[in-house]
Amino acid sequence: EIRPDGAAELAEFAFTVEPGNTEVEKGTSLLVLARITGEIPTDAALFWKSSAEESQLAMSRSLNDPIFAGRVPSVVEPLQYRVEINGQRSEDFHVTVFEYPRLERADAKLAYPKYAGLEERTIEDVRVLSVPEGTVLTLICGLNKPVASATLYEAQNPPIPLTAVAGDVPVWEAKILCDRTRQLKLELVDDA
Repeated sequence: EIRPDGAAELAEFAFTVEPGNTEVEKGTSLLVLARITGEIPTDAALFWKSSAEESQLAMSRSLNDPIFAGRVPSVVEPLQYRVEINGQRSEDFHVTVFEYPRLERADAKLAYPKYAGLEERTIEDVRVLSVPEGTVLTLICGLNKPVASATLYEAQNPPIPLTAVAGDVPVWEAKILCDRTRQLKLELVDDA
């Protein structure tokens, strides 16, 4: 704004940034808000930096509200961000990333009963399985990340704990005697 004496007058405003330091699920977006108090500036920018890239984005104003918003489209690794409005710069905020544990693949190693006359075999990436009664199933579960525990549950029966298999990738397994029809649900407890 120009005063009558020709000197420039700076608009007086302050802003706060949300969410600040935070943690998000890997692959999700991050919405950043800048809440303005005082005179409303004309524009705002969001800057973020990860190990792979440095980016910036013009933030948009939310209707007549004193809020500017910007979205980091996909957070796949830790990053830091800041907001700049009319020469004012926020502090740098840090975003960490987490991932929920999930089953990547389930293989079934089958040891058939003698009466079936079948050789032991492994069926890869299985979700549904039909076997002769008396088959011993070793269910091998490959996970996306380490977990604190893995357990199979079925209605009105005791849970079946899986045990970790030593190796470079997170694999858990359980031996199950196939003596009846079962519908099992896998529960994973994150190590964090």
